[in-house]
Amino acid sequence: MLLYRLNVAGYVGDAGDALRDDQYTGSVNNNMKFSTYDNENDNASYNCASSKDGGWWFNDCSASCLMCI
Repeated sequence: MLLYRLNVAGYVGDAGDALRDDQYTGSVNNNMKFSTYDNENDNASYNCASSKDGGWWFNDCSASCLMCI
């Protein structure tokens, strides 16, 4: 199975650091595998994609999630 990893280590721009260092949880999304409701790859004790209604490169259900409701 192919697990797509997020790589934002060299990002430069005006979008902020939401993917590299979440200001609320302190979790880092960089190098995380993509999680979906049926394929959990996050570090949380529950399925972040299922609870947030969208797939993402979750670490610990961080605040950054463009595909979540």
